[in-house]
Amino acid sequence: MFYSIFSIVLIIQLADTYLDFLSPAGLLLLIFEWWRGCCYHKTIRRELAIFYDSNELYFARQRWVIVKRPLFFRYAVIINIISIRSGKQQTLWLMDDSFSRQDWRSLHYFLRQLITI
Repeated sequence: MFYSIFSIVLIIQLADTYLDFLSPAGLLLLIFEWWRGCCYHKTIRRELAIFYDSNELYFARQRWVIVKRPLFFRYAVIINIISIRSGKQQTLWLMDDSFSRQDWRSLHYFLRQLITI
């Protein structure tokens, strides 16, 4: 969305100016950056484990406490967590395309059963 809006603004701002010849180069640069960002996000891989006996999960080599009820969407889950070790707060945005179909269903099921906040 950001790249689309930025592309439109770039074209409108450079239209009918002496820098109009830079529009195609700017658009190619934006497309390249968008593609690079997509490829980078596909390479991020981490472990996630849920502890059934408490409102905790294992993520990024730490145990975290789930502090708020997760927000469930059709293709995403947003989980607010606090590190037990350092007290650092973080928000996980988990997308369904990062999981297998069975793992996604299991994650939804166990988060709905586990969380009683």
